[in-house]
Amino acid sequence: METTLVSTEVKDYVPEFNPETGKYEDKAPWRWGTTAHSTYKCFCNGYILENRAKFNAHCKGKGHKKALENYKNQSEDMEKRDMRVELEMLKREKQQMEKEQRILERNILELKEKVVSVKRENTKLEEANLALYRELHPSEDEFEDAEEN
Repeated sequence: METTLVSTEVKDYVPEFNPETGKYEDKAPWRWGTTAHSTYKCFCNGYILENRAKFNAHCKGKGHKKALENYKNQSEDMEKRDMRVELEMLKREKQQMEKEQRILERNILELKEKVVSVKRENTKLEEANLALYRELHPSEDEFEDAEEN
């Protein structure tokens, strides 16, 4: 007995566009004569298409025919909706990036102020260190003249 693998995934059925008529037309998504094939879900109402006989019967229905006539408009409307959704997502991402940029700029300013503060503190410590050194090593002249021979 021979076994074959059958996909359990339900794929979306999409009609084919005929450039000669400018309309979408139904074409069975399976190759003629095959028995093991995928299951499809129709765009018009979500009807599950399991085989060519069910596909042909479904495509003759009034609801499917009307949906097929409006498929171009429906797909264009979906594209516009998808574009609006994408635009809205891009706007949100831009706002988030601008917010993060403001936070980073604020952090940079705070760090610069801390660097200046640390440099001031370092200068004070160096001056105090120099004063202590002078106290511990008193001399009349800090610099001695080099003897000439």
